[in-house]
Amino acid sequence: MFNSKNFIIIFLSILVIALLGFIFFQNKTITVIDRAEDEVVEELSTEEVMQSLLAQKYNKPLNEVKTHVIKEDATHVAGSVMFGEGGPGAGGLVLMVKEGETWKLIYDGNGSVNCNELRQKYGFSNEILRPNFCD
Repeated sequence: MFNSKNFIIIFLSILVIALLGFIFFQNKTITVIDRAEDEVVEELSTEEVMQSLLAQKYNKPLNEVKTHVIKEDATHVAGSVMFGEGGPGAGGLVLMVKEGETWKLIYDGNGSVNCNELRQKYGFSNEILRPNFCD
C-alpha cells in the first residue's frame, strides 16, 4: 500500500535527481585549450575562440587581433585573421578543428596547406577547404 512515508521518500528522491540534473546541465560550458599553453577559456563564440587562440599564440592583445569566420560546420572552421591595422604580412587564413569540446588551431598563415592531410587527419570537408585552401 502507498503510505505517506513512501510518498515523501519518492518525492525527495525525484527532487534530488531533478536538482542534480539542473546543476549538471547549468555547468556545461565550451572549453578551448591552446595547443601551446593549455590555457582554458570558457563560453566563447567560434570567432572569439579563434581570436583568443591567435592572440595567445602571437602574444598580442585581443583588441589587436581581428578574426572572421568564413565557413564552419559543427567541428571545423575556416577563417581569416588581421593583426593591428593590417598591411603586408599582417594577416592570413586560419583553420580550426574541434576535438571533443575543445577547439584547436590547426593552421594559420599565408602559405600552402597539405589538403590530403587536412581531409584525412582532421576530417575537413571540401565545403570548408574550397576555394581558400584547396582546389
